[in-house]
Amino acid sequence: MAQPEKETLLQRLRTRQVNWYVVIAVVAVMAALFVFGLRRNDAELRRLLTREAALQETLAQKEHQNLALQREIDTVGSMGYIEVHARSDHGYLKPGEIRFEIENADQLDAYTQEEWAIRSEEMLFSN
Repeated sequence: MAQPEKETLLQRLRTRQVNWYVVIAVVAVMAALFVFGLRRNDAELRRLLTREAALQETLAQKEHQNLALQREIDTVGSMGYIEVHARSDHGYLKPGEIRFEIENADQLDAYTQEEWAIRSEEMLFSN
């Protein structure tokens, strides 16, 4: 008896009519969802690529600033930097050095090279 029931079930499946409108509607909905997902992913990808480009530019600027700061750190830590700033900012002198202060700096432009040489010789030999 089990055998005839199987046959009838198989026969029913074989004879069943497929509603093509439903199949086409399901395929169309799936295609629309697929296209919608692709467009959304494409827009997200463009947004992320734009963000990545902006971050790459920011990274390049920060690396440039980092190099400049590293050079400044290297310079500031050197003895030459310390000596220059001690002399210019604080007026330090090495032993045996003499400080010259120019009171009328605008007068310096009035002398030529030859006059400077003569003045320098006068100052050296006046002591």
